[in-house]
Amino acid sequence: DSPVMRFHDANGDGDCLDAADNIRYYAGDANFNVTATIDAATGAVIERYVYTAYGTPAVYSATWTSPAAPTTDGPLYCGYFFDAETGLYQVRNRYYDDGLSTFVSRDPIGHDVGYWNLYLYAACSPLSRVDPAGLFWTRINDGDGIGYPVDLKDGLTPDERNAACTAALKTIPASIRDKVGGFVTCSKGKYVICVNPKRHPTHPGKDENLTPEQNAANVIHRCKVDHEKTHVPDLEKCDEQNECTVLDMKYPNDVLEKRKSECRAIQAEVNCVRSAKAILPYPSPRQKDNQEYLDRLEHQIKVLKATAEVRAQCKSLGMDIK
Repeated sequence: DSPVMRFHDANGDGDCLDAADNIRYYAGDANFNVTATIDAATGAVIERYVYTAYGTPAVYSATWTSPAAPTTDGPLYCGYFFDAETGLYQVRNRYYDDGLSTFVSRDPIGHDVGYWNLYLYAACSPLSRVDPAGLFWTRINDGDGIGYPVDLKDGLTPDERNAACTAALKTIPASIRDKVGGFVTCSKGKYVICVNPKRHPTHPGKDENLTPEQNAANVIHRCKVDHEKTHVPDLEKCDEQNECTVLDMKYPNDVLEKRKSECRAIQAEVNCVRSAKAILPYPSPRQKDNQEYLDRLEHQIKVLKATAEVRAQCKSLGMDIK
């Protein structure tokens, strides 16, 4: 919901006729979060509100001082009604707990909603989805599309894959997030390959209309998918416990097996880049552009081989990258 105004009963006597009573307007953002209350008579800000991604609120003064938890009932995060006594949000058909980031009861619709986790909130993507009825989420805006299927028949939509990847990416510490090239996450019991577009961007358009750098970047992005897909047999089980998280190896303490898995993945990535060299993106008169494209791919192969030795020491395992 997107609240507009409220009648404020300052002394709690049940009416809004006393001197201290007033009318307040709500200010909100694109996600329907209440961001401030404003005195209708003076136009002055009374309180300001900020939230974590999953809705934990903090109330500030008009001058952004004295943050505190809310102590009164009313609409806050995504326009949901905050119950100060329980600390839960009343979302029509059920209550939502921002601390747990889930609903506290099962979805009344049941599995018809399309998810087997019936407590799941906003498909693990609270920055781009809301659930105003407590029954099924609605998209506000999506982040970068970074999700790819392991199995083309996994039953997931592109939006669901992207939402799972975007949510999992946000669990990575901000200090290293942009350095992560790819990973695998879980959505509805299905593995999803994720590529970080800030590390490996893609460029839409016909090959001949792109620069050699852009065409090479598209290949590198596509081959990162091959890299992560190779890891899947070595990953922990995809289930409710790791929904929308970055999956770890199923043998997290076995350094040797981790190194072997990384070597196999890097070799798959190298093979992918090498195969892309067989198809030139430009017609023959543009030989210079084709050569720059090939040079960039060859450089990427060298980078991957060097990475293999630094990260996994593949040669010492008898798995030298070819």
